[in-house]
Amino acid sequence: MTGNSTRQRNFCQPISYSSRQRLPFVPVGFVAISPDLGIEIVSPSDTVSQMRQWVRELLETGVRLVWVVDRENRTLTIYRAGQPPRELTEVETVSGEDVLPGFACTVADLLP
Repeated sequence: MTGNSTRQRNFCQPISYSSRQRLPFVPVGFVAISPDLGIEIVSPSDTVSQMRQWVRELLETGVRLVWVVDRENRTLTIYRAGQPPRELTEVETVSGEDVLPGFACTVADLLP
């Protein structure tokens, strides 16, 4: 698992991906780098404000691509710095874009 430290606050992404260029070895334990891709699964206790803050902090620390998976609404929202968010429904395909080349699946494939 990778993590970030911003403003003296540590946080970990439940799911993340770091390319070999960013992380050329397999770490053991906590790694203080920003991953290329951060994925957050929305919990019932999460507020919209908390999710926005989490996404903002990830993008500010250099995460290139952020996915927020909302199981209740069956959507996945894509965030990139300097771009508006894109929300995909369960029938649409999400790709790894230039961050995870070759990866693609429907949003439904990521949902329980």
